[in-house]
Amino acid sequence: MLIKMNSTRHTAVGTFKFGVIYNVDERDPRVAKALKGLRAGATPAATVLTEKQAKKLNAEVKSLAPLPAASFSAQDADVLQKELSATQATLEELQGTAGDLASKVAAQDAENIALTAAVAALSDERKQLEDDLAAMAAEADTLKSTLENERTAAVAKAESATTKKATSKT
Repeated sequence: MLIKMNSTRHTAVGTFKFGVIYNVDERDPRVAKALKGLRAGATPAATVLTEKQAKKLNAEVKSLAPLPAASFSAQDADVLQKELSATQATLEELQGTAGDLASKVAAQDAENIALTAAVAALSDERKQLEDDLAAMAAEADTLKSTLENERTAAVAKAESATTKKATSKT
C-alpha cells in the first residue's frame, strides 16, 4: 500500500516524514496499527495513494540542479528595454511628485509654526486683558467703597447739621 504523509509523525514502526510517499505492508500488525491512527480523524496525517497517483506525484518532483541559462532574442531584449524605460519614466514622475509633496509639507509646517506663534501671542494678549479687567474691577470696587464712605459721611454730616439746627431753635 502506498501512503503520502500530510505531516510528520513518529510511530512504533518508525518516523514518517511530511511529503514523502511510503510503500508499507499493511498486513504487518504493527504497521496496520500505526496506519490506523495515521488515517483517522478529520485531517488525517497520511493519505492512501494508487500506483498511478504515486507515479504522477513522483514525476512532479523538481530537481535541485540549476536550470540552464535562458537565451534571449533581440526582440526579447527590445521588450525588456521598453519596460525598463517605462519603469524609469514612472520612477522619475513619482520622484517629482514626492518633491512637490515635500515642498507642500514644508510650507504647511511653516504655516503651522506661524499660526502657533499667533495663537501664543493672542493667548498672552488675552491674559493681559484679563489682568487689566481684574485691575479695573478692583479699582471700581475701591471707588464704589470710597463713594459709599463719602455718602455715609455726607448723610451723617447732614443729619448732624439738622440736629444742631433743631436744638438751636429750641
